[in-house]
Amino acid sequence: MKKITSEKGYALLVTLLTFTVLMIIGISIWGMIINNSKQIHKTEKDIQSTDLAEMGFVYNYTVINDTFLSLTDELKASIIEKINHDKSQVPPISQDYTKIAIKELFNGLTDTLRTTSMLKQEEIVSLNGNNKYTILPTQNSDYPAGQYVESKLINNITFLLDETNYKITILFNSSGSTGDVNTKKTLKLNFDIKLKPITISDGSTGDPIQNPPDLDFVITKPDISGLNPCNSLASTFTGHGCATLGDQTFSSNKIDITGTNMYIDGDAEFIDNSKITINNNSKVYITGDSSFGTKIDEISSSYVRVDGTATITDLETITNSVLEVGKLTDGTDNGTNLGTISNSTIRVAGDADLHNINMLFSNSKLL
Repeated sequence: MKKITSEKGYALLVTLLTFTVLMIIGISIWGMIINNSKQIHKTEKDIQSTDLAEMGFVYNYTVINDTFLSLTDELKASIIEKINHDKSQVPPISQDYTKIAIKELFNGLTDTLRTTSMLKQEEIVSLNGNNKYTILPTQNSDYPAGQYVESKLINNITFLLDETNYKITILFNSSGSTGDVNTKKTLKLNFDIKLKPITISDGSTGDPIQNPPDLDFVITKPDISGLNPCNSLASTFTGHGCATLGDQTFSSNKIDITGTNMYIDGDAEFIDNSKITINNNSKVYITGDSSFGTKIDEISSSYVRVDGTATITDLETITNSVLEVGKLTDGTDNGTNLGTISNSTIRVAGDADLHNINMLFSNSKLL
């Protein structure tokens, strides 16, 4: 038998096999790259859509807040006039003035917003017309608990009057879209305007009342669905917000919270010597205790709530904001140093240890 020793064609076979293997690997890698690129693109669109939805909330919330503030002086004067008139009668008349005030505020707020047309149901925020936010209608199932006697709808924003609990509930669904139906995001939001009960002295004396009704603008717990946990190493918090279910420690010595929501369902600790700034319609909501490091440099046009004890050494500046805490202390016997407080409310449910209240309380309240 003749033995075959020729290797002709072997190199071609090896080349073809090598090419085939490399082609399969290349296609797999290319597929992974394409898939990752699509995922990154979708994530970016999701973030943009959420930011657009929040933009719709922040804008309309600001309009409502500014309108509310513009009506408070007129409302206080009206209620004081009613009380003084009733006290001058023989015998003096007594009414539920808080119910009267919340009804007047409800009508005044909704009439002003409807007349000025400042609320926006939709706004396009890009030249190509794809990026926009839209205020969607709410359903009865969206209503929070309350005894509502009247409702009004302005640009798909629902205003509910609860005379029994002396509050106005405002709710709306803000939807953000980048033109891709698969990345559309909708946030369900609501907040309250509340009045504390108005109490007056015995009407038999006929003495005029001087103290106006106490009006409170209160934001309820934010919708945290879809939010990522807060990054304990980050120094800047912006965008669509973060939420941590449990205790959280922040290790940066400078914290900047700008135009976003931070929700901590537990205790929050900011390291010693940290400096904190909260501004641009931010909302910080902490259900437990919180230690704010050395000082809070600024709270501007924002809302901060700590249900437990807030430990703050220095509170430098609060402007157009609300700070609500269960107890206020500096962690020692010295007390918290307060600086400039302007157009703001500080509300402490329990004890407050204060020291060296500097500067002025301009159009502000410490409760």
